[in-house]
Amino acid sequence: MAANLEMVGFEYPASDPLQVTVSDIQNFCSAIGDRVPAFAKTVSAPPTFAISLIMQAMTYAMNDPRLNLDYARVVHADQKFEHSRSIVAGDVLTVQLTVADIKNKMGNDFVTFVSKIFDAKNNLVTTSSSLLVARTEA
Repeated sequence: MAANLEMVGFEYPASDPLQVTVSDIQNFCSAIGDRVPAFAKTVSAPPTFAISLIMQAMTYAMNDPRLNLDYARVVHADQKFEHSRSIVAGDVLTVQLTVADIKNKMGNDFVTFVSKIFDAKNNLVTTSSSLLVARTEA
């Protein structure tokens, strides 16, 4: 069953505020094989750290019956980030997720999400584009 094309342009409510901690950044860095000094009090996250925040917000979309996206068949095809500034420990951030595009090609759904991450003062920190492909059933 194909993803719902009527969802193109749909904007999900902003996520609950997410507090970024040194531990969050250290755990992410450990997972990607990067090192962050344990003693650091203010730590900048690597550019790809934003995906950990975005994925929390995308959970709602993945489980949204209106979107009709079969997450069990999804592969991650592309990811882009545009940063206005670095994410640092102590930031309190929210994520705004929009279904930017849905295309069906040869039975596969190509769904593009645009995520905007804002700080506590509502300043744009990061814009990201994610392309997910829900493979057709064989």
